[in-house]
Amino acid sequence: MVHVPQTGFMVFGIGLQERDYFTLYDPALGEEMTKFYYAGESSQLPRFAFVCEALMLRAMRFFYETGRRDDGLSWWQDDELMALCRD
Repeated sequence: MVHVPQTGFMVFGIGLQERDYFTLYDPALGEEMTKFYYAGESSQLPRFAFVCEALMLRAMRFFYETGRRDDGLSWWQDDELMALCRD
């Protein structure tokens, strides 16, 4: 999980027996490219990749309790999402 101030939270997950990472997203937030800074680097991702605190906490709690991603939430495979990044 990464907190991006004034934007939201980026939540990454990988469940047992999964080989790829996934990013939690909220389709209601839209696809507008949003610039953010992480570890001194700038990048852009669609706004839907920065979820609210309540959604982040739900995903984190479910994972903590089960060791799995919550299938009731929306997840995007990371390599596909990162292909959308633009500097």
